Amino acid sequence: MQRNGSEEVDNLLFHPFRLQPDYPGDQYQIDGSQVKIPFFNEEERPDLLIIIALIDVFSKKIVGYTLTKSETFRSYFDVISQSVTETKCLPAELLSDNLPAFNSKESKNYQEKLKALGVLIRKHKSLNPSDKSAIKNWFGIFNQHYLKDVPGFLGDGIKSRNKDGKPNSDLTRDYRKIKNLRTRSELKELLRERKLLSTIRLMKLKTQPPIYYTCTR
Repeated sequence: MQRNGSEEVDNLLFHPFRLQPDYPGDQYQIDGSQVKIPFFNEEERPDLLIIIALIDVFSKKIVGYTLTKSETFRSYFDVISQSVTETKCLPAELLSDNLPAFNSKESKNYQEKLKALGVLIRKHKSLNPSDKSAIKNWFGIFNQHYLKDVPGFLGDGIKSRNKDGKPNSDLTRDYRKIKNLRTRSELKELLRERKLLSTIRLMKLKTQPPIYYTCTR
C-alpha cells in the first residue's frame, strides 16, 4: 500500500467491493474494444474497427453501441444518445475509463450538462479492476460466442488466457494476407448477414424478464 500511496487508500476506502445496482439505469458502463477482424481501409492499409458499447449493469443489456474507425467524443455521444432513445432515461451513474475522447472541451461541456441533469460521471480506477467488469465481461462474451466463428477473426488478443480464444497460426496468417482482407463496407455487410449487429442489442449475460426504466432524473 505504501508503494501506491493515497490512490490505493482511496480505492480501499471507497471501492472495497463492487456493489450491484438495485434498479435499471442505476449505473451504465461505457467502453470501446477492437473488433479483431482486419479490413482494407480507405488508405489501402489493414485496419480494425472499434465497437463502443454502453451497458446497463442491472439488466446486462446493451442500450447503445456503434462501430467506428476511432474513439472520438462524437462516437461516445452517439452511443449515449442511443441509450436515451432506447430507455427514455439518463443513468444515475455513468462509469468510463479516463478516455482521451472525454478530455476535449466539447466533451467536458457535455459532461457538465449531464451532471446538471443529475448524472454522476465517474472514471474507472486501475487499482479496482472489478469496478468496470460488466462491460469487460460483455466484450469477452461477444468475442467468444459471436465473433469466434466469423471468417477473419483473429481471436481475443495476445493477453487472453482463453485457450480457445485464438484460431490456429495457419489461419491467422491467412486472415492477415492483403488479398484476403475485406473492405469496411464488406465487413459490415458480413456482420449484418450473420445478424451480429442486431444481436448486440439483444444479448445479455443472463436471462431476465423484460426491463422497465422509470426515470427519476
